[in-house]
Amino acid sequence: AECDALDEKLAAARRDVAAAECATLDAAATAAGAGGAAMTRDEFRRFGAGLREKTHRYKRLKGELSELRAEAVCLHRTEQVLRGRVADVDAFLRDLETRKGVRGYRDARARLEGAAAATAAADEDK
Repeated sequence: AECDALDEKLAAARRDVAAAECATLDAAATAAGAGGAAMTRDEFRRFGAGLREKTHRYKRLKGELSELRAEAVCLHRTEQVLRGRVADVDAFLRDLETRKGVRGYRDARARLEGAAAATAAADEDK
């Protein structure tokens, strides 16, 4: 008995929803018509097909956007981890240079490469 009552309420709610959808589509069809004229059956079908297509496209693009946002979060975290590792590698290399007795080797080499590039640019200008 209780199930029957719930089934009846569900059926009534479905009828209400269907009626509301029809009323909405009728209002949209009336508003879309030129000069307030009602749409023909074929125009209404094309209108409905267009709405379905737009809804499908919207849902697909929304899913893609969600995936891209999730990927961006993952990439941001990866970037943070890698930046942390770079700092650790730089500290490790400084320690290694100090232990091997060639402290400042990488800095000197970077300055030398910069000077070589500047010299090459000056030679090219001549």
